[in-house]
Amino acid sequence: MRKTIISFALACVLVAWWFTPAFALMTESELSGADLGQLSDWAPGLEKLISYGGVVYGVHMDAPTFYRGLETMYVFFRGDHEDFNEMLREYAKLGDSLKRYTESGSALLTLTLHPGRGNVGSAGVGIIGRDKNIPFDWKITMTREGTLVSDREKRPYFVNVDLWVGGDVNLDKVDVPLNIDVKSGGEIEDFIAKHEEKRKQAQKSK
Repeated sequence: MRKTIISFALACVLVAWWFTPAFALMTESELSGADLGQLSDWAPGLEKLISYGGVVYGVHMDAPTFYRGLETMYVFFRGDHEDFNEMLREYAKLGDSLKRYTESGSALLTLTLHPGRGNVGSAGVGIIGRDKNIPFDWKITMTREGTLVSDREKRPYFVNVDLWVGGDVNLDKVDVPLNIDVKSGGEIEDFIAKHEEKRKQAQKSK
């Protein structure tokens, strides 16, 4: 019995040792305009992608031991539909440089729509942005895996765009290139589902 307990405890320690470094070494930092120059080391086209609209805030997250290194940048923007459409056209061009990282050979470029006005504090990005009261219109998320891999060509990149439709971007004037997939962020569907559940519960209680 004692040997079993010791073996179990040792197994728990090994599991904790295996997973802890990825998160213990994760760092977060705020991005300034100069920090965005780090993108020159990323996939071609990303630097130009963030040149449309005004950058109001950014977060850089780095987990150097997770999956041979994992790095993510969240950049928040203010702008109108013209700025956003220019950015989308640039985003559509990324398909050629990102498709080699997918099994299907075609990059999945995604625009996710959210209701209301975007605010950094409620965008669910890391810890340091939780108390920030900074309105924005859209967010670009750039993730790079395998940052510890010496061959840059083998570092997968993923780029996603989120738009909050209650801001300065007029959704009726947004022109989405056909190679970009558009989906809902799910907030409206969740609200409807919760409301319907309340209605069902109210009907049962009658």
